[in-house]
Amino acid sequence: MRTLGSPTRIRSGIQSGPAGTLAVLAGTQFVAGIGFYAVTAHLVMHLRHGLGLLAVGASVVIGIRTIVQYGLYLPAGVLADRLGPARTAALACALRAAGFAALATATRFPALVGAMILIGVGGCVYTPAGYSILAGLPDRWARRGFAWYTAAGQLSAVAGPVVGLVLVAGPDGFAGLAWLAAVAWAVAAMLMASLGSAARGRGAVPTTPVRSAVRAVRHDRALLRFALAVSPATLLITQAAVVVPLAVFDIRLTTLFLSGGAICAAAAQFPFWRATLIRHGLSLGFGSFATAYALLIPATVLPADASRTTLVGLAGALYGLAQGALLPALFHQTRRLAPPGLSGVYFGAVNFVTGVAALAGGTATGLLFDHGSVGTVMALTGLGTSAALAIKTSPSRPRRQEHDPPARHRRSLPWPRSGSDLSGAPGGCPDPERSPDNVSVAQSGAAR
Repeated sequence: MRTLGSPTRIRSGIQSGPAGTLAVLAGTQFVAGIGFYAVTAHLVMHLRHGLGLLAVGASVVIGIRTIVQYGLYLPAGVLADRLGPARTAALACALRAAGFAALATATRFPALVGAMILIGVGGCVYTPAGYSILAGLPDRWARRGFAWYTAAGQLSAVAGPVVGLVLVAGPDGFAGLAWLAAVAWAVAAMLMASLGSAARGRGAVPTTPVRSAVRAVRHDRALLRFALAVSPATLLITQAAVVVPLAVFDIRLTTLFLSGGAICAAAAQFPFWRATLIRHGLSLGFGSFATAYALLIPATVLPADASRTTLVGLAGALYGLAQGALLPALFHQTRRLAPPGLSGVYFGAVNFVTGVAALAGGTATGLLFDHGSVGTVMALTGLGTSAALAIKTSPSRPRRQEHDPPARHRRSLPWPRSGSDLSGAPGGCPDPERSPDNVSVAQSGAAR
């Protein structure tokens, strides 16, 4: 029986190997993402004009999903480690399918809240599970796979609203759109379930007691320092959809910024799968965010001419570049810190910290926008400043100090011992700079 102390890497994959696993993950991300973005792009109009909710009611319904998703990332990560990432991802997709099906039929406020809770729970479970599947692959495949996985999500963010615009104008309206999203997530659940059934043939997935997993995160100072340093990440990514429409007040410029940014983010993923660029991803990503939000400040006062369009388009391109640089760095830095068998809870912990920061920062940004043009400039300045400060605090490679756990807690948590094939990097994960291809790890895993 294998334990966490074994040097065996925890991997998931269909029988065709890492390539098949990545095909399932990227395909699932794209198909399910189209369903998600198609609905969310038109949800506000449905709530306000289709169901007649007041603005505050619509805000509560939408905010419920955000609060649930960010607040439950840590226990969702524990669940991914306990059930196995592929099974957990299938469960997450099923929850989201049920949520969108409930949204298609919901007409009253309690039913709407229930549907959004299901969607939020599915989202918080899906993220650490998907990342854990990627983290369990050999290093070269994990880096390339994350690029394809993220690019598929970015492209679905571009295609989803267009698909939604076509379907919402059909005879079934928003209900038909929500049912389509439910079907897309149900298909995603079946794909993930097939991934998990094949992965079980590679060996049982070890489990760690929930209390021990949470204690590992709580006492891992290297992880906590890293999570706090990169805490503005989710705020900087998600606030663009809020501040850009309010700042430029032009639907064409907003579409240019968001769509152009998503395309640039998808394209930027592929150069940044290389280990030499991953090391600089945090500083480049936060620096690009700071510049993008700074460029939006003069765009709020310029007249509607070519110079304003150019400024907003450039800001959108930098916004996309920032995501392309930052997201791979966040994933791989967390992967390096996570011990075998605890990838889910480590990814959940980082997402929880960045999510809480996004909720707090988003609330403050919204309050500032209620104070006119001065508040708009203050909000954009605050976002740019938080990105600039993160450049100073984010390490290029998070390292454990000698007194840092998990070394202190090896008796209660079976971390890899010296001499194993995982002891060459902090947290038991292979160092992408020392092992660019990781062929020997892949071959030894196949032999086992």
